[in-house]
Amino acid sequence: MKKNSTLLVATVVVLMVGSAHSQENSPQRGYFPDIVSIQQADYSIMEKKYAECLKSENDGVVESALAHVAMFKLMYPVKELAQLKREVDRIATRHSSNEIRYKAYVVASLFENPRLFAAEARTDYDSPDDLFAALSGQLHRVIVSNMSK
Repeated sequence: MKKNSTLLVATVVVLMVGSAHSQENSPQRGYFPDIVSIQQADYSIMEKKYAECLKSENDGVVESALAHVAMFKLMYPVKELAQLKREVDRIATRHSSNEIRYKAYVVASLFENPRLFAAEARTDYDSPDDLFAALSGQLHRVIVSNMSK
């Protein structure tokens, strides 16, 4: 029952995001909603729904939620989103999947220093993997540059 409830929540969130950014005469580019839709989102509802998705037992739901949380944070870096940060931190340290823990670590780094990732703030990523690759690449560049100092 809990899995069905979580999948229902995930479906509702995806539909909310999809309907929020679908505009007539405006083809969608990439996987994520456009910046205007992201900035106009009801953050209290979004935060609750994505926090539920981050608690899912389904790795795909968690990974998708991490990507959407990262995109919201990229587009609106001044928004605190404390509940989501707590869930991301929990996943980064306790999730059973190494891959998801790493992706959560990258998203947690974004929460800690959003300006570090400002160059990655675009919505034309074709998939969550493309977004994570861009964020991971930026984090890698920063770490390497700090090591060479």
